[in-house]
Amino acid sequence: MDCTRAQLQALIGAWVLGLTDEHAAGLAGVKPATVADWLRRGEADEPGYADVLAARSRARAEFAAECAGKMSRSRDWKAHYAGLQRLGYYAPKGEETPQSVSEASKRILDSYDAMGL
Repeated sequence: MDCTRAQLQALIGAWVLGLTDEHAAGLAGVKPATVADWLRRGEADEPGYADVLAARSRARAEFAAECAGKMSRSRDWKAHYAGLQRLGYYAPKGEETPQSVSEASKRILDSYDAMGL
């Protein structure tokens, strides 16, 4: 696997903050196309690369759970909602099929189940 521990740590740190794969790649000093390739290889269950995909899933689930918690406790929930939208948990305003909170919760839980948590 050609991803160093430092690069993986930087990617995970960026994903936990809700950054896109492209921005996470920039922070890790890796080309976005390289990160996309690692994730594709992870989807194909290649040894080592599946761990990168699982790390991204867990990091995004942690970010989503944090945003969902803050939305439920905050009067100013819109910023947290926008963070969830960025990761696809809710459809952007104006789209025909926005996801409900229960659907978003199910996606978060499904991502944990997929990682065996």
